[in-house]
Amino acid sequence: SESVETQQIQVTVQLSPTLQDKVKSDDIVFVYAIARESKKPLMAVKKPASELPFKVVLGEHVAITDSVKLSDFQEITVFARISHSGSPVPQSGDLQGHQAVAIVDGLAEVEIEIDQVITLENQ
Repeated sequence: SESVETQQIQVTVQLSPTLQDKVKSDDIVFVYAIARESKKPLMAVKKPASELPFKVVLGEHVAITDSVKLSDFQEITVFARISHSGSPVPQSGDLQGHQAVAIVDGLAEVEIEIDQVITLENQ
């Protein structure tokens, strides 16, 4: 019998039509979950922007540290960011969307539209 992950967030990511022309096919999309308590990403997935729109599952198989349990958190914010540089660190000009989601029994489902352009000061 296959082990089924009982704790996971199903994420649907789409791109706002208004930002379509800002995305190149070799851009990278980072999808990651941040708990209010931690400020650090708990789990992350990366995909080519050419696959948008797509669905991904954030769960223990993509956790950044071993000890992450979704059931430890009541609310998580899921971010989807298109990186032109391929760097996991946000850069000016990257595109992103995010959505807070309630975790119930370790499970959640969320839809994110990437609809903002990141502008970082002092870059």
